[in-house]
Amino acid sequence: MKKFSSIAAVIIMLATSPIAFGDTTAHSGVGTVRSVDRTKGEVTLTHGQISDHNMPGMTMDFKVKDKRLFDRLQPGKQVAFKFVAERTRNTITSVTALADEGAAPKLRK
Repeated sequence: MKKFSSIAAVIIMLATSPIAFGDTTAHSGVGTVRSVDRTKGEVTLTHGQISDHNMPGMTMDFKVKDKRLFDRLQPGKQVAFKFVAERTRNTITSVTALADEGAAPKLRK
């Protein structure tokens, strides 16, 4: 019975661990929006290396958690974003549009 209890404890521990559900840590990246698919709730980004997630730079699809974020996701725009790595997908949880390179700074009157 003791052996069964130990095995059951290990199974419960693994089933409730971040490994089973994916990494719930928020990671940050900077990338360029390649395409947006509001119907699928996805955006394709080309991003640089994401060191804290051991992810090299690449082009990939992300799910978008809040549909209102699509207003900030326009093809060709550079964005800073946060995402959560889930077991079967990466989901963007926040987006900040970055200033366009070469754009004139806005002057206050």
